[in-house]
Amino acid sequence: MTRFTAPSAGDYNITGTFTDLQASTVTLYVLVNGLTVSTSTGLPLSFSDTTTLASGGTVDFVVDGGGTNQSDDVVGLAATISSTPLPSTWLMLLSGFLGLGFVAYRGSKKKVLATA
Repeated sequence: MTRFTAPSAGDYNITGTFTDLQASTVTLYVLVNGLTVSTSTGLPLSFSDTTTLASGGTVDFVVDGGGTNQSDDVVGLAATISSTPLPSTWLMLLSGFLGLGFVAYRGSKKKVLATA
């Protein structure tokens, strides 16, 4: 079993592949906080999902090769879990850029003194 523990709360992208050179079919269970959220069967196997985790929440990957000695069945599980920015993060980023652009625009106007 491979486990990922979230360092902070947020949305996480889960992507990966599984290869097994000894079996014709395998079953991959993806468990979020102990509950099965997806099951994939067959080879080649790839998966992609987005899930929300609290700080310390876990994602477990359990592979069942179907054999009597499962450690012999598991050849390779490559999983990548990366955080995804929340919509509020994108909103704050855009509003900051708009604010900087407005300040730069207002500061670039030349003041002309009228002479009589």
